[in-house]
Formats: sequence, structure tokens, C-alpha cells
Amino acid sequence: MGLIGKSEKLRLRKCIVCGTMKEKRELLRLSEKKNGGIFFKLDFLQGYRGLYICIKKDCLKIFIENKKYRKRFISRMADDELNNMIDYINSL
Repeated sequence: MGLIGKSEKLRLRKCIVCGTMKEKRELLRLSEKKNGGIFFKLDFLQGYRGLYICIKKDCLKIFIENKKYRKRFISRMADDELNNMIDYINSL
């Protein structure tokens, strides 16, 4: 991909729901905690393993409603993190 200036590379990430490649800042991040839980953050400051989801309402709804994601990710999220994610979806 192209360069921004002389030394910064364009950081592309893939949405796990729809598979589109976008800039890192155009996606929401779910990060894994050290104890195995998962939390929802918008600030990208976590250094743990994470996954990315489009900010589109459709991708977020599919992520929450889909059984595959619910079993693998949603069941490991704390209730307050899941509520924050749902509130964010409703605010879009």
C-alpha cells in the first residue's frame, strides 16, 4: 500500500464480519484481556491481541447476533463492555 510521508506506512486491518480492508482508525477494536476476557475500546491503546470490526451498524449487529461470534467472543465479554458496545451501536 502507499506511503504517507517518508516513513509512515498505511496501517490496514480487516473487519472480521464483512472482510473489508480499512485503515486502523476506521475500525472498532475488541481486545483480549490478560485474564482471557474481551473488552470493547475505541482508543486503540491496548497492547493485547485484538480484532477489528467496521463502524457500520450492519457489521456490529451481525457481530452481536451471529452465533459463531457470540460463542467465541461475546460470551467472554463483561456485561458492562457489551452494554457499552450496544449503546455505541444505537448512537450511530
